[in-house]
Amino acid sequence: PYKNKIAAFAAWNAFDRILNENVSGFPVINSSEPISSILKDEKSILISNMLRDSYQPWRETECLDVFTYYQAMHYLNTQKPKAMFISFGETDEWAHHANYSNYLDAANQVDKWISEIWEWVQSTKGYKDNTYLLITTDHGRGLNDQWLAHGKNIKGSSNTWFALLGPNISRVASLGEQISQQEIRTNQLASTIIKLLGYSFFSPNKVGPAIY
Repeated sequence: PYKNKIAAFAAWNAFDRILNENVSGFPVINSSEPISSILKDEKSILISNMLRDSYQPWRETECLDVFTYYQAMHYLNTQKPKAMFISFGETDEWAHHANYSNYLDAANQVDKWISEIWEWVQSTKGYKDNTYLLITTDHGRGLNDQWLAHGKNIKGSSNTWFALLGPNISRVASLGEQISQQEIRTNQLASTIIKLLGYSFFSPNKVGPAIY
């Protein structure tokens, strides 16, 4: 049921490899790759041209989040996928470059976009009261003066977070921010997503159980 109904949009060019586009079979539009590579309508071409001509502080490695967002939303509006992955990257890049002001601006903008996505979901037939949004991050950041970096030797950067919105979530998990009730790990998210979709999940790699 998900064949030709999945798409991914990401700022960082590593996501072709991370999501294994050649094997998975769904489009992964990332970095300097334009949406016009898969859609040929007027708006797709316009956004693609703007991406091509834009300021690119990280060159072809990573585009600005605004292009990732508007390409993803255009695909969502026109193609109506069943599942979509969106990855933003500016908070990570600005932190690595010690630009705290831009870091905060990027985080604030992503918060607004998440709100817009949820409003779109709840106002669109077929998605309203039938869609989950799982929001998370692939790593944290170091503590205090190490906030610029992350990695196995950077204390605090292994701590991540997630938020989940969707049908019945408020009924079973309306506890707000939680930091001490239980330890939840990132490797539980795949099982949780599959369970929410009503499928069973098996992986040859070690994964954690569904969160609830």
